Amino acid sequence: MIVIASALVGFAFPAPGIGHAGTDEKDGFTLAIPGKILPTPTMIAPETEIVLAAVGDVIPHDPVQKFADNAPLGYRSGLSRIEPFFDAADIVYANLETPIAPGLLPGGRSAAKPVSHYDGYQFSGYPQFNALPRLAFDLKAAGVDIVSTANNHALDRGALGIDLTLDVLERAQLRAVGSRRHLDRSTPWHTITEVRGRRLAWLSCTYSTNGIEDTFGQTLRCFRDQKFITEEIANLARRPDIAAVIVTPHFGLEYSPEPTIAQIRFAREAIEAGALLVLGSHPHVVQPWEWYRATDGHIGFIIYSLGNFISNQVDLITRSGIILFASMGKTATGRIGLSGIRYLPIHTTKSLDAAGNPAYSVEPAIGEAIGAETVALLERSLGSQDRLKQPDPIETHLIAPQGAFEGLAGTWTPPDEPPIQAEGAAAPTVMALDLPPEGQEDAALDPGAPPAEGPAGPVILVAGGDSSLAALPPAQQSDNIDARQ
Repeated sequence: MIVIASALVGFAFPAPGIGHAGTDEKDGFTLAIPGKILPTPTMIAPETEIVLAAVGDVIPHDPVQKFADNAPLGYRSGLSRIEPFFDAADIVYANLETPIAPGLLPGGRSAAKPVSHYDGYQFSGYPQFNALPRLAFDLKAAGVDIVSTANNHALDRGALGIDLTLDVLERAQLRAVGSRRHLDRSTPWHTITEVRGRRLAWLSCTYSTNGIEDTFGQTLRCFRDQKFITEEIANLARRPDIAAVIVTPHFGLEYSPEPTIAQIRFAREAIEAGALLVLGSHPHVVQPWEWYRATDGHIGFIIYSLGNFISNQVDLITRSGIILFASMGKTATGRIGLSGIRYLPIHTTKSLDAAGNPAYSVEPAIGEAIGAETVALLERSLGSQDRLKQPDPIETHLIAPQGAFEGLAGTWTPPDEPPIQAEGAAAPTVMALDLPPEGQEDAALDPGAPPAEGPAGPVILVAGGDSSLAALPPAQQSDNIDARQ
């Protein structure tokens, strides 16, 4: 692994009243993201650099929808403390785990009398979600640029629900990847976003649609369609106009702190096919990440689950999430390579408003006791050396062959060795896992997933304690999703 101090800049968190409300001394800290600072971009950034921010599941359970429908700024009332961090990135991704289909009832039936406010029926939470259109507009206003619509709840309002969801996202100018309209056979599965003159290709899939028949083939299935997906990644990676390919699979076991064998196979095969980043979702908890070197020499990054972003799941493991920052720069080949990864621990707090109704706020996990619990939990999965924290200076850990990044130098060590540890950082457990023969464990850990053909060899997972994939008991992937209300 390469450890390099790249262009480092600290910034003071916005003063009270700027960027978010209620800032006090315990919220102030120094954050350094390569190429970007807050709240004003005064740093001279490398011309080739792009900073991506990614968050996990946006799950509008009934209490969350009720809160947003009555809050002065809708969902933004609960996101104001996070928005400055989104401003630090050139592009922001989130997993949208709900249809946004006005006028449709569960199952996709048309409502006799459409409503425009949360009612718990037309617009509802678990088990069949449907959110008010303001969710799309509020996410866009908060700084989100692109969302994945491929997930197990994609068809909660039927085929027409996907159509209407895409219509609403278009009106909100929020890009989407992962589904297409039921009569559309010409639109490609991937989505292209242009960032600072460079084109990023996005591709998304889901393990399931909760047993609802995808009659018109509106979503890609991660395991059923894996051969097609890897071919699509390879085709995109070969295009000279595409700087990088980002894959956002919706897969894994709910509430499990470890990825399944099927997840590992899928993600590694995506990197082998040419993807630069794999950003997983669905488990509703943060899972470990991995640097993976493909056989062609390029280095990819995988996080198996980003956890929740906003939901009514407020146990410690489900309220604790991250903002992942990935910094990308031009390599010697002229394509984009990863130049650094950082994460900011975040957590959802639930309180009561003046009327006694639940209120939600997504906040950086800094200072207070509840934040300390979140930080401790996340460090067991992700380690501490890449966490944004105070008051230590932030260094960029580059994982790339020596000399791959223009103007930078470092020392290369093979990726199957433990990461070089920053002085004073809590050491994560690094597990080297030799994957079993194909097909022997996938069915137990991810029922319904066909054996995935993928590269053999060790994989580096940053995790904590005595946890290991070998210790995971066989589990069933339930269709009764998001049961924790």
